[in-house]
Amino acid sequence: MDGASALNARMSQNKAYTATKWQRDTRRIKERLFDMSLGDERREIGWFGDPLYTPVWGGIVPRASSGAMLGALVKAAARTRKTRRSARSGRRSFRACERADAAHPI
Repeated sequence: MDGASALNARMSQNKAYTATKWQRDTRRIKERLFDMSLGDERREIGWFGDPLYTPVWGGIVPRASSGAMLGALVKAAARTRKTRRSARSGRRSFRACERADAAHPI
C-alpha cells in the first residue's frame, strides 16, 4: 500500500474483508445483489448490517485446487505495470503456500 491515500487503503481493507466474509469475489457479489440493472431486486449494502462490507469490485478470493479459500487479494482500480506485477506476485505467494501445505499436511 505504499503511496496509497487513506481512502484507498480503507477501501482495499474493506474489499478484502467483504471477499473473505462472503467467501467470493466482490465483483460477483455486486453483480448478484447490488447492480443497478437488478431494479427492484437490488439490495442496499447497509441491509446486511456490517459497515465494512463493500460492493465494490476488486476483492478477490484465491482458492486451492480443493476449492478451499486461501485468503483474499485486492485488485486496484488502476491498471498499471506495478499493480499487475503485485497481483502476479500475490498469486505466486498463494500458490507457494498451497504447495507447502500439500507437501506437509497437518
